[in-house]
Amino acid sequence: MKPALFSCGRYGPGRPASAGFWVLLLAALLTAACASGGPAASSLPEGFSGIAGKTWKLTAVEPPFPDRPPYSRADFADAGAYTLSFDAEAGRVSGKAFPNRYVGPYRVDGESIAVESLAGTLMAALNEPESLREREYYDALESARSWELSGGRLILHTEKDGAARDLVFEEE
Repeated sequence: MKPALFSCGRYGPGRPASAGFWVLLLAALLTAACASGGPAASSLPEGFSGIAGKTWKLTAVEPPFPDRPPYSRADFADAGAYTLSFDAEAGRVSGKAFPNRYVGPYRVDGESIAVESLAGTLMAALNEPESLREREYYDALESARSWELSGGRLILHTEKDGAARDLVFEEE
């Protein structure tokens, strides 16, 4: 006779638990694991709750990248845009980055923000916008240091290798 993995209740010592028991145990463990998500919406800094849960479209990169034309969504609006959305419950940022989708964790503390370890799909584009390449967008998001909401626009202030740049978004 094989030794039991676990014995419980009416099965008595040495008798294996039913499959139903294991399903209930697994469901309880998964529920407990999922309950520990990101920052609750009530713990968000003042003003950020008006940002979370909305989709934001990139409208400007200030200043533009060197030796490139200024960013203009109108140049490739039919092909897709750069977007951003914060999920406060999960502590996750997601969106579109021409032509792919991305997701990653974020932390916000007052006016400070940190976007980390973005992961994205790997679709190829026939013509990537010259003014802002996908990898540059990811790098800019991951180098965001602070945020502000001004005149209905979300502005992420970024800094990488000594170069400061603002990503300006408007609500979709």
